[in-house]
Amino acid sequence: MPEPKPESADTLLVRAGGIARRSAKTDPATTGELVARSFRHPAMAERVVVRLVEESLDSALTAEMSVLGFTDAGEKVPVGRARKRALGFPAWALVHHPTKARFALEVMKEFRKAGTRAKTKPGHARDAFAEIATKLERSVPAFLPSYWEEVGRVFVAEDATTFASQCFEKARTAEREYKLPVDEDRRAAAYLEFTAVGAVPAKSLAGYADDLVKAFGAVEGERRFLELAVQRIRAGIPP
Repeated sequence: MPEPKPESADTLLVRAGGIARRSAKTDPATTGELVARSFRHPAMAERVVVRLVEESLDSALTAEMSVLGFTDAGEKVPVGRARKRALGFPAWALVHHPTKARFALEVMKEFRKAGTRAKTKPGHARDAFAEIATKLERSVPAFLPSYWEEVGRVFVAEDATTFASQCFEKARTAEREYKLPVDEDRRAAAYLEFTAVGAVPAKSLAGYADDLVKAFGAVEGERRFLELAVQRIRAGIPP
């Protein structure tokens, strides 16, 4: 059997969360074009706010910024290639539940404060994030899946994979406990994102296989699960 080709430096860079050059040859299943978007706000005079976003989330960013009172200030500019990710928090709440978005925005100050402790005191950060989740649970449990995924990203950034795995599982548990409607494409993106960094527990993978069969039937469910398994192995995670 021939030896597999080593992954390029660009692929490794993007997989680690970095930005590769626009011409980089990276895996289209897990990476996309990164674009710079410019926005203005009436309260900020002539200042322009620039946001970087992976292209598949471009329309979601537009909706998010519109809710916050920003307007488009120019053409989007491609700047590189970045790892794909599911729509996060609070953007998911702003896009899908704009009438309840204030609940998401109100907890963001606490969220950022908890995030600053993730590197030095991950256990304390986890407890702080859990307190925020309790507030959301009482008011808008539909926000919990995207919230816990966003918490997981905080821990992924600090290489705290075990904590990230716990958060990812909490997101899936919330979907089941509250019988929330699931966007299967969005959930697939979340699985791809977290499995590439080794932050999807085996228990969650087994449950996802069952969910795919229920949602799509055996043939399409197998195809989707196989794609996830292949991406997981490409990321260096044992089968």
